[in-house]
Amino acid sequence: MVIMLGLSIVLQLGVGVILILLGFAEGDIQKDEQSKKMNNVTVGLILAVLVLNVFIGAFGIELT
Repeated sequence: MVIMLGLSIVLQLGVGVILILLGFAEGDIQKDEQSKKMNNVTVGLILAVLVLNVFIGAFGIELT
């Protein structure tokens, strides 16, 4: 469970970094194709975070 929490945090940080990079590339026509790919990667990572968080929520964290 701790591994899933850590992975979720790492993925969320990765999404944040990509979104910041996309913000800097906004309006640059030359980087348009690269921005489309980064946008698709971001959507995939957000989906992965969502699924991971559903599993974490479903199984819960048991403190012993």
